[in-house]
Amino acid sequence: MLDGQNMFDRATAFAGQPWDADEIHDKLLDHGWIRPFFIVAIQHGVSREDLYTPYRDKHYNVGGKLPLTAMMIRKEIEPVIRRRYRLLNGPENTGIIGSSLGGLAAFHLGLLYPARFGHVGAMSASLWWSDFKSHRRIKSKALKVSSTRFWLDVGTRESPAPENTVLQVRTVAQALENRGFDVTFYTDVGAWHTERVWRRRIRDVFRWMFGRRRIKRAA
Repeated sequence: MLDGQNMFDRATAFAGQPWDADEIHDKLLDHGWIRPFFIVAIQHGVSREDLYTPYRDKHYNVGGKLPLTAMMIRKEIEPVIRRRYRLLNGPENTGIIGSSLGGLAAFHLGLLYPARFGHVGAMSASLWWSDFKSHRRIKSKALKVSSTRFWLDVGTRESPAPENTVLQVRTVAQALENRGFDVTFYTDVGAWHTERVWRRRIRDVFRWMFGRRRIKRAA
């Protein structure tokens, strides 16, 4: 889970609004709705706009270092986790989740590394980055279709022009489906672009990723 400082602790979470991801996991597990999984919360550090974006944005003159984040996960974080804990192998047992720029990062990590991430939770993803280049990436013939599953969601009050924001996410979801990917798209009516909203939605994302009964929401 990207933006890991927001996952567990009110003291480190943005605006003091943690997702309580560990507590939500445990409640879902107690109810038998998910199989147990490890949550690895990765703090973004000081260069979020660089490390969470796949392309440089000419308007902001920053970005494009997402491969460094992928390398950090693969070479620095995952080996430590695997030494300490017993983990199932394969992309079907591994997911990546992020929101906003973190959602953009999760989305592209799923596209770039399908052999590593079988489930992608791109929550309120900043797909507008670099003039909506993510959409052109999906339509590219160079993109190989994989079995990676994508969850994309968006709130209807996330920006001054919410209809454009919703349309962007819906357009990307449709383009993924047209290419043959397994996609779930959810519109959260009345929802803002906040940690509080993502905390509420993460229950469904967890169940969608590792639920004992798969769910699919659409609106």
